[in-house]
Amino acid sequence: MNKRSVFLISLALFCATSAHGKDWPVDLSTTQGLEQTCTQFRGAASQSVSRDADKVAFAICSGIDMARDALGWYRINAPKMNANGPGAVKEVRAKLEGYLVTIETTRKLLETIKTTKPLLTIQPGQWELDMDGDGTISPFEKHFFWIPKRGADINRQLPSFNSMEEYEQAMFTRPTIKVDQSDVYWAIAYCHFAEATLNLLLSYELVDAQQFKIQLADPERVKSVAYPSLLGGIAYSRKLRESLQKETSDENEWIPNARQKNTSFPLVMDEQTFATWGELLGHMDKLFRGKTLMGGSVTVQNAMVRDLSMGLCKPGEGVDVRDLFQNPIVHPTERSEWQTKCKKATPALPLTGLAAMIDASIKRNSAGGPENLSGEWMILRHFYWVN
Repeated sequence: MNKRSVFLISLALFCATSAHGKDWPVDLSTTQGLEQTCTQFRGAASQSVSRDADKVAFAICSGIDMARDALGWYRINAPKMNANGPGAVKEVRAKLEGYLVTIETTRKLLETIKTTKPLLTIQPGQWELDMDGDGTISPFEKHFFWIPKRGADINRQLPSFNSMEEYEQAMFTRPTIKVDQSDVYWAIAYCHFAEATLNLLLSYELVDAQQFKIQLADPERVKSVAYPSLLGGIAYSRKLRESLQKETSDENEWIPNARQKNTSFPLVMDEQTFATWGELLGHMDKLFRGKTLMGGSVTVQNAMVRDLSMGLCKPGEGVDVRDLFQNPIVHPTERSEWQTKCKKATPALPLTGLAAMIDASIKRNSAGGPENLSGEWMILRHFYWVN
């Protein structure tokens, strides 16, 4: 698992497992402070957390516990997973079901936060934790919560540095974040997307490990649980964008608006970025609600994505994404079943505008060098940072 992906899981998949109805002393600026803060939050029910700042701190601690549990389990079990066969698959499913419960609990807790002021400051880059439970803190774990440094040469590889420490210092930075309502929306959106992903994954079962054959086991879970979660993620991403645009402060921001400069966020967020983000969300909402079809070609030379249907559909056709959830594919490894979701575009059901949007973005950012790229180009490459 990519360590930047795990960072997102740790920070975004806040889960709720414990707390008592009182104000807790919270310190998330050092490793010791984090450990002391998290120790007091373990062992009770999420609904007993009342203060908004405590909800955030409690959720962060629980998210880190979930990441530690996953990495520790993987360290111990990965070498023997192939040998255990069906037993390992069953154990993985049980783990994922448990994580799904904690993510949903977290989302519901975070959705109760309504604030107009910053809640607390966190310094993830100061945390050095034994994430996999082996009793040591490796260089990987020492820098676990660092994030990519804006402006760093992303093409420079580890072998060009004298040491891992030199690499981390040059390419990454230790974030300091003053958590506010926008950041809460960011976390809620990720919880929704995580719930959608896990429910979709757990709706299927592995029927032949040797041939890697997967079969639909619970179509109703896809339709009634995964699909609404996906729409919820898009809705909260819209809330996040709108909330960010209204912010006037500029102190230790996470995702900044175009006017905010005091941030450790790795991507440039200029006005064009926000415009593209808004357009992207509009296209995604229409696509997943079945108002457009996933298809169309990117015509700019050297574009990475040529055909948005990935070659499944004929010219003038696109995939009905909503139908993928309302009538899920039984055997997802069979290409022919995916092709049944292709429909001919009509005025009433046109192809998505995503291809045209990508075309326009490439054209805007292809004239100058890397120093002239808008943040929108990075969002199209790494939009997982802003969901």
